[in-house]
Amino acid sequence: MKQERLFGLLNKLSITIKTFITMLHEFKCSQCGQDKKHESPVSTGYGTDKTGNKVCFECCGINDAKELNELPIGAKIVHYWDGKNIVNWPSSLVIAPYYTHKGKHNMAGTREDIYFKFNGANFHAVQYGNFSQIAHIRKTK
Repeated sequence: MKQERLFGLLNKLSITIKTFITMLHEFKCSQCGQDKKHESPVSTGYGTDKTGNKVCFECCGINDAKELNELPIGAKIVHYWDGKNIVNWPSSLVIAPYYTHKGKHNMAGTREDIYFKFNGANFHAVQYGNFSQIAHIRKTK
């Protein structure tokens, strides 16, 4: 009885995994107007804007770059630190730092300071702990 139950669960899991691996998403980007197809087990191939419109990953990178360019000095934004680069969520915007420093933090254990330039402007990002990629970014002078 236990063996039959185990095989039944394994069979359901196998079907679920096969379905998960072959997810195909078709959509039209609301920004560039292109029809897109994206096959991935973990993502849809698009983000959504504030009004719920689907925006392809390439346009997400363009939007995030524009947002960084227009950020006032001292203002904050959040992106991600993958250990090598500052990236947006789908990694369609990748910025290499010119300097990083990893130190200790009293609550998170570690703190990494990341300094980078983007289109001539200086930025400082901070990432806390070993279990997060969130980079708190501030535009500096």
